[in-house]
Amino acid sequence: MYRVSLQPPPGSPYRRGYWSTGGFTADSSGASLISVSDEAPPSVGTPTAVIQLGASLGSSTVPVQVRWTASDPGSNVMADRLQQQSGNGAWTTVSTSVTRAANRLLTPSTTTTYRFRARATDYAGNTSADRTGPAFRVIRTQQTSASVSWAGSWTTRTDGSPSGGSYRRTTAAGASARFAFTGRAVAWVASTGPAYGKARVYVDGAYRGTIDLHAAATTWRRVVFSTAWTSSGSHSIRIVGEGTAGHPSVTVDAFAVLR
Repeated sequence: MYRVSLQPPPGSPYRRGYWSTGGFTADSSGASLISVSDEAPPSVGTPTAVIQLGASLGSSTVPVQVRWTASDPGSNVMADRLQQQSGNGAWTTVSTSVTRAANRLLTPSTTTTYRFRARATDYAGNTSADRTGPAFRVIRTQQTSASVSWAGSWTTRTDGSPSGGSYRRTTAAGASARFAFTGRAVAWVASTGPAYGKARVYVDGAYRGTIDLHAAATTWRRVVFSTAWTSSGSHSIRIVGEGTAGHPSVTVDAFAVLR
């Protein structure tokens, strides 16, 4: 028999007490017993990584969000544990909450891989096995790369704030930038602020939405669009400026890829 002190999950009709193989026993306040057996561990989904939308690239890092799922129909999930591995190094714990999302700043590298694994424990004390996500590398591609092609009128601006110290800017409606890559996730990195307007985004030729870069204050190296796939493959992303009246600027600072 196991006996674990617990606080019932929010919304539960039961009071504080303990859980054992015989079920939940309430405290001395008089709540009745229930007969429930929970000997099965929680179900945990494989962690997936995406480039974190709305975050900004660091001078030498890329913001990545790791997501996973966990559920338990018996006594509910009490705690999660997310661990990270860099290269062939040791696994280190990066989260023990039940938010099922963790934001990480990862260093781009053409050789170093990252992996994440997650497990969960329920209120009855059952712990699942670790579920390990696929290994991936983090790649930052500056707008100067030959893998980015340009159409229409663009100018290059040099500044200390953008990624790599420069960016390309257009005010012309229809001017476009296309980035071809191999990976499992991609992000467009741009500036936002009072001078910036709207641009359409196409992924693999399909329209994915219109991004409005207009904001009250200027920010640099911002992830303004991010998308991901279940496995790595060959893809393209195309940015098309709309020439927004009064604030037409659109920038391409960099692209980030999980490969």
